[in-house]
Parts: sequence; C-alpha cells; structure tokens
Amino acid sequence: TLKDHLTRFHETLERSANIPRRFEQVLQAMNEDIAKTIEEGKKVPISDFHVVIGVIYKNQIFLTGVGNLTALFMHRTAKQRFVIYELDRQFHTGDAPTWQKPFLTVLDGELHPGDSFYVATRISPHEISLGELQDVLVMLPPSGALVRIQQYLNIGSPYGAICLRVQEQELTGPPKKINPLHSIEQLGKTKEATASILGEQSPDFRALVGKTIAPIINKLSAPGTRGTKSTIRSILKAVVRLLATAAVFVYATIRNIAQAVAAVVQRLFSKYKKAKGEKKTKEVVKDSVASAKKRFQKLPKTSKYIALGVLVVLVLLIGSISIIGSSKDKQEAEMAFQTIVSRIEEKKNAAEASLIYQDDEQARTILTEAVALLETLSADSKSREADIQRLKDELNTVFATLRGMTEVSPSLLADLGLQDEGAVLTSAVEVGAVIYAVTDGLALYRFNDLEQILTLEDSTLGSIGKVVISTEAGNDFLFVDENKRLGRANLTNNTLNPIVSGTESLQSVEDIKVYNDNVYALTAQGQQIVKMRPQGDGYDAGTPWTTSRDSDISSARSLAIDGDIYVLTANSIVKFATGSERPFILDTVDPGLTNPTSIWTDIASNYLYVLDPPERRVIVFEKDGNFVTQFVSEEFHNAIAMIVREDKKTIIVVTTTKLFSFPAEHLLK
Repeated sequence: TLKDHLTRFHETLERSANIPRRFEQVLQAMNEDIAKTIEEGKKVPISDFHVVIGVIYKNQIFLTGVGNLTALFMHRTAKQRFVIYELDRQFHTGDAPTWQKPFLTVLDGELHPGDSFYVATRISPHEISLGELQDVLVMLPPSGALVRIQQYLNIGSPYGAICLRVQEQELTGPPKKINPLHSIEQLGKTKEATASILGEQSPDFRALVGKTIAPIINKLSAPGTRGTKSTIRSILKAVVRLLATAAVFVYATIRNIAQAVAAVVQRLFSKYKKAKGEKKTKEVVKDSVASAKKRFQKLPKTSKYIALGVLVVLVLLIGSISIIGSSKDKQEAEMAFQTIVSRIEEKKNAAEASLIYQDDEQARTILTEAVALLETLSADSKSREADIQRLKDELNTVFATLRGMTEVSPSLLADLGLQDEGAVLTSAVEVGAVIYAVTDGLALYRFNDLEQILTLEDSTLGSIGKVVISTEAGNDFLFVDENKRLGRANLTNNTLNPIVSGTESLQSVEDIKVYNDNVYALTAQGQQIVKMRPQGDGYDAGTPWTTSRDSDISSARSLAIDGDIYVLTANSIVKFATGSERPFILDTVDPGLTNPTSIWTDIASNYLYVLDPPERRVIVFEKDGNFVTQFVSEEFHNAIAMIVREDKKTIIVVTTTKLFSFPAEHLLK
C-alpha cells in the first residue's frame, strides 16, 4: 500500500506542483487505505508498524513517521557546528497512533550544504550512545558512518539505516561509489596527509637553526654574572653562534652538492634513455658507477678526508636537529593532548554541576560536547589509552546519572543449567514467599532459599501445553498455556491441570491477574480486560471490564492491579479505574520504552515496576507517573519475569535459566 502510493506520487508529480499540499494529500490517502486494509482482516498490531516517509524537493524536506525508529536531522551552522533535531520525538503530538490515522504530523525544513538526515533501526544505548552516534554521523561521510556504527553493535544485532548529506556543490555525471571502509581509514590519515603536504614546502634552515639556538643564547645572555663566569658565557655564546654558522654553511654546501648530484642523476637518466636501444640497463649503471669511482680516486687525499669529515658532521648535525625537532613535536602533541583532556574534565564537572541544579538539558548538551572532544583524542600510547578509557568511563557514569541509571551487580541465586542442561524456564511466580518456575518441558521447580538451588518437584500433568503466563492465586497459582487455556497448579499435591474458563475464546491472552478472587485477563487483540468470576472449580466465560477507553492498547503486554488497573503497552502505561481510562502521564525515560514485558505493583506499594529485557533493566516509576530510577545489568538480557519483594527491599529477576537478586536502592534511601 505504501509503495503504490509513493510510486504514484512520484510519477504524477509536476514541477509546478505545490509539494507540501500534494504530500499531505498522499498521507491522507495512505491513512485511509491502511485503515481499510486493517479492517479487512490484516491483523497487525500498530506497535509493529515502524515507518518514516519523506520527500526531498529542491532545498526542502517534508516527512512524517510512526513507530520506534531513530530519525535525526543535523543542521550545520555558519560556525561549522551542528544543531541536532531528534525528529522521531516530534512525529506525535501526545496522541497515540491508531490504525485509523497512523501518520499524524508532517515536519518540514530547509536543507543547506553540510546538513545530514539519518533514519535507522533503533539501537540500544548500551551498544552506542546517542552522543557517540551523532558524533560518528557528523565526522564521517554517510557510507563510512553507517559502517562505523555497525562496528559498535553486538554480533547479530539487527540494523538497517539510510543516511543522506547535502553536497557543497552540484555534481555532474553518475554518483561515485564510495568505499565506506576507505572513508574511515581516510579519517585517521588526515593528520598525516596534512603534515606530508606541509612538508613539501621548502624549509628555511637558517630560521630553524636560529630558533633552535635562541633559548641557549638567551640563557647565556642572562644578567647577574661578573668576572670569569661572564667571560666563559661570552666564549660559549661565540662558540654556539660559530657552530650555527657552520651548520648553515654545511647545509648550503650539501644542498648544492645534492642539486649537483640530482643534475648528474638526470644526465645519467638521459644517457640511459639514449643508450636504451644500444645497451642493457645493467651495463649503463655499471659504467656510471665505474666512472664515478675513478673520479673519486683521482681526488687528493686531503680532499677525500675533508669530504668524509663533512659527511660525518652533516650526519651528526641532521641527527641532532631531527632529535630536537622530534622531541619538540612530542612535547607540543602532549601539551595539546593534556589541554583537551583538561577541557573534557571541565565539561564533565560542569555537567555534574548542572545535574545538581536539575538542569538536565544543559547537562546533556555539555556531555555531548565532551564526547565530541573525546573522539578527537588518539590513543597512540598505553598511557593515552588509559586516560581516554578513564574519561570515557567517567562520562558514561555522568550519562548514567543523567538518565537515572543505577548499574547493579546482581547476586546469582540459582542456575538451572547446572542441574538440567538444556532446560529453559518459561514462567515464574511467587506464592507465599516461595518462588515456583515451570520449564518448556513442563517440569515444576521450587526455589530453595536455604540451599540456593532450584528443586525439581514431582508433579502430575493434565492436558496442557507450554506454560507462558502465571500468577498467584491463594496457596496455588494459575497459568495460561500456549493454547490460551487457563490452568491451575495445585501446590499441595503438585498437579498442573486445565480448568474451565473463558480464556480460550479470547482473541489473545497477554497476561492474567487474580484480584478479590476474580481473574482479570488482558487481551491486546481485543483491546479489552475481561473479568472472570469463580464458578465451581473454574471461572465463568467472563465479561468485558473496560467500558471507556481513548488509548490504543493493541500493543498491551502486561497488567498490574492495586484497585486500579495499570496496562503496560509497548511504549507507555495506561491507567483504568472502575472500567474507565483515567488521565495518566508517564515521565520520559532515556532510553524510551522499546519492548517491555511485565509490570508489577500492589495496593501496599507506592511504585510501578517495569521489566524491559531488551534494554537489560528494571524501571521504577511512582504511581503518579514520575520517573524514579532504572536498574541496569547485562544479566537481564533474556529475563522472563521479575519478583518484587518490597518487604525485603530486593528485586528478583528470572531469566531463561537463572535467578538473580539485587537490592532495591530506592527503598533503602
């Protein structure tokens, strides 16, 4: 549908057309056709729809988008600095997208030479931060930038991108193929190339010698000495000046000799060209060497000794000057390095000060500048490499503080892989302060707190499939299998059996919770919460609980109940009370929600906890939506459940094979 509309838009576009108006018309037609397609049975959740559409015409760009892509526009100012706009944050004006109108906002802007546009799969900040991403896009050509970004990513991370840059001038002919790896190599060779170009200029040897001996002359000319010391200083000054004059003379002599040798070589080359058809190259060279040897042998002994002496002095002089010049270059390079290091440290301190005064935007800007400076440093020695790594770690720490991140080192409670290799946990729940987990093979395990192991329980299974959802229900727990069938795990006799309920008739089942003996089932495809009351050994068919809703919950993942119901979607939280949606504004969290899987709270808690495995974190909000903190650890990348123990001030994260525990620091403060 999108491709057809864009193709027709391109084919029917006239030079005199009103581009903004035509683009809006195309988007309106796209919205209508997309809504019609979905209504006809293409059941795709809006949360899986990630699109950026745009048109560039002359020096203008118009675009819109929906979903979870990164879209950046980098405008280069007259001072060669960049103003960076995160366009993906501006695609929505607060209204959640729906299939009735997925494209809500049209952005426009003017293009200038040096401006860049980038749209891509969103990347975890653990792989490359937003500041690092922007720096790469600014410093490298587009194709080289995309390759450099890929080098940051973990193996297997999905990534696709488009990067455009406005050229300084119009180019004629077909576009040149750019080797992205070559462009990255060229970036590192810029300094060497510049030095090489400058080195082709004729050097002023007299000025170089004068600059070299100037500090010595100044020191010998310092006042405050009399008598013998003054006489010695005068003699030393004369000697230094004499040596400098001799060096200039020798250099001039050698230069003349070199020019003469060059002339001889040129004549030999001409002779070779002339004799090319008469003799072989080897014979020409042999004759030339023999001739030069005879001429040297005819020189008097004194001339030979003088020539050898001049050659030795020249070698020593050139070596000394090279060593002095090299030492000076190293000192200047080290001074420049330390100056940039000091500047980065100043910016880091300024960012920390901004955080103290809760000026997050100022802190973010300063940190971005610090990261840009850090990228200019070259790690050409172990000490420099250590300094760069130290600065990088310190900046990452400040970035983590800015984002409210707390890096945790969770304790390993149990490892199923050590007991049952190949088994994978699919669900976990806490019942009466005891944690139970079920594997993909329907084995029931109980966590033994004392021995810190998962103990296999002898259990009897009814006709059930793989358990994907579980929730506490008194002394037992309820579960939903992969076939949407509701079941009960009786922990007295360790049986897992299906029970009568209405979950199998629902379009989908994302989560269930028990509250006041009733089961509340979340169905994202039905965009509803179904309430099922106890009936015999099971539950009735259920009735729709939500009666008034404005938000789209087709991407719902989980629900939590404390009297009100909080529904976790792909990128937000929706609150309901007595069946109706209530106003609820969730604080911005950096990075934003991408694919959270679980939410937890209860009536005694003041917080909402969100598990976000792709970002390896547990996020904590207050119940009014204010952001509190986010606990981050690499161990959480394949988490399936979290168990919050506020009474013990700990949080347990269950992965596919392990149980981890870490302190809930926000409760300890």
